[in-house]
Amino acid sequence: MLFTLGGDGVVAILNESDFSVVQRLRITEKKLRAISFHPDGDLALLGCGDGSIVLLELPTLKILDRFQAHALIFQ
Repeated sequence: MLFTLGGDGVVAILNESDFSVVQRLRITEKKLRAISFHPDGDLALLGCGDGSIVLLELPTLKILDRFQAHALIFQ
């Protein structure tokens, strides 16, 4: 699986052979800034421009939880 994070708040899974979009999900209205994968490959954490962190189930892109970062965020 290949993933893209968008400035539009969308995460997308791409087909590895032709890079076509297999699935996409809007996570936030702000930019997605980072992604980190669990070693088992079944979970991902997304860092969002609104200061939240989103826990996703893979490959379904089901949102399992959302955490708000500290109120003091440096831009």
